[in-house]
Amino acid sequence: MDASWHAWLEDSHTRPEEFRAALFAELGARAALPLSSAPAGPCNLYHDAVARHCDGTRVALRWYARDHGWRTLRYDELAARCERRANAWAAQGVVAGAVLCVVAPDGVEQAISVLSALRLGACVSLLAPRGDAYLARRLAALAPAHIAAAPAHARLLGEFAGLRVHDESETSDARTSMGAERAPAHTYAADEACGLLFSPLRAPPHQPVLLTAGDAFLGAAQAGLQALALRPGDALAAPGFHSEQHQPCLLLAALLCGACFVHVDQSELARDPALLGELELRALGIGNELRELLRRAAPPGPPPWHHWFRNPEEPLDWIAWREFIEAGERAQVPCSNVLIEAASGGVLLSSPRRAGRWQLRYLMNVVPAPGRPFALLDYTGSGQPAAGEVGVYAPVLAEQPIGPMHAVIAKLGSGEYLYGNTVTPRRSGRVYPSGEVSEALAGLDFVRASSVVAVIAGGASSQYRFVLLVFTGAEPVARHRALLAERVRRIEDHLRARLGAELLPDRVEMFPLYARAQAPAGEPDHAWCRVQYLTGTAFRKARTPLFLSLSAVRGALLSAAATPPPP
Repeated sequence: MDASWHAWLEDSHTRPEEFRAALFAELGARAALPLSSAPAGPCNLYHDAVARHCDGTRVALRWYARDHGWRTLRYDELAARCERRANAWAAQGVVAGAVLCVVAPDGVEQAISVLSALRLGACVSLLAPRGDAYLARRLAALAPAHIAAAPAHARLLGEFAGLRVHDESETSDARTSMGAERAPAHTYAADEACGLLFSPLRAPPHQPVLLTAGDAFLGAAQAGLQALALRPGDALAAPGFHSEQHQPCLLLAALLCGACFVHVDQSELARDPALLGELELRALGIGNELRELLRRAAPPGPPPWHHWFRNPEEPLDWIAWREFIEAGERAQVPCSNVLIEAASGGVLLSSPRRAGRWQLRYLMNVVPAPGRPFALLDYTGSGQPAAGEVGVYAPVLAEQPIGPMHAVIAKLGSGEYLYGNTVTPRRSGRVYPSGEVSEALAGLDFVRASSVVAVIAGGASSQYRFVLLVFTGAEPVARHRALLAERVRRIEDHLRARLGAELLPDRVEMFPLYARAQAPAGEPDHAWCRVQYLTGTAFRKARTPLFLSLSAVRGALLSAAATPPPP
């Protein structure tokens, strides 16, 4: 990083107001219509992301459907869809300031719902339809006034199903497409809440984080203009990037810049990697799974993307990245690291763009996002500044550190930082909700207690593996072994249905033993469980007749205590 860029970056941290004013000026020059929003002033997110780009030619959304191939919506078509949906919702009582949760998978319907909510001035939240227990916990914490979900996902809403609003395809009232279409989009105050977003980077991940309109606008603008270098007419795609971590930031980053946001499921790319060759992308987010797909079956010829970026919190396999970069004609394509948290508005950490072969030397280099003041904290969790140049990265608001505070970075002589790891064990920077997993297992008849233990996997990427320990209580060893495979399958199916496949543990270990309980609630002692597993003690006990006999005695005592006395 050269000295002038370093000086500019430091100035953006010490004088963020000037940086934000420059962002607005640059963004305002990129469309025929002026911005409706102003630095530190009112924010009309819908107008500036959608309405001001409606020239009848520019594509806003592109997505792939297996039955129809690639499909598109121009900005004017997107505006019409959003107006109809907003009108349908307004007729059902959705008003400015109301909390509206969009429960939808990644794709065009999710994008239209988010933008329609912003048009009405709602406080929008976003959840993937992963499982009933997953949604129930988060919806209870959110307490939304309305829920936007497709009929197919209504069964997952449980007690919240009555809050579901119907979209324009489910309503027959002609009044929803009249009159209200001419109503202007809502203008938020800069400090007005436009989002209550769930961040997997924060603990606990089921508590929503308030996002103001000013932070949403500035964060998306910085992501689009500076981190991703998007221009009007460009295209951005990030298949496989975690929805609740990155959206709606990536969507707004593309639309504010007048670019096109592209959605294609990673499963479709696994079936046909050549799909990426049918696009010309300005920026492509490449995670570890997509990298492996492209290593095995890359489209021929020059890569159809001008810049690619990766999440530095994903496990790093340097050899795999070197093979990916040096294959084909990718060595000269610029690439960078970009860490986004939508609940913060946008980018937390990024890096300068470098040609791929050169970037191999800097695969873990990052810099704090321009215009976002930050602090380096020590590891006490008290908010105390770090004594040296290694510490926990924390954004700063009003001179106070705020979340997320989980990433360890170390300052280098160049002015850049080395991304180290997370303070506590995580999956690609995201919190693994061990308590939710254990609670979801309570309905299985053979589970007496459970606990999750994080283990360093080693290997090239040094990532963590999350091992689910299940204690079945006393039972004959032969029966335990005979049922083991079937029980593991039942556990995985149960967790997949209740929490979603993303939260499946990496491994399940089962023991015909009892876990130590903590008084007075009787919850398992997770510290004890961890030691028992990491030292191999539980494994040995499950194969030692003495401990199996002690478990049988304990089981008999528990059974006797639970049996009511005779009359």
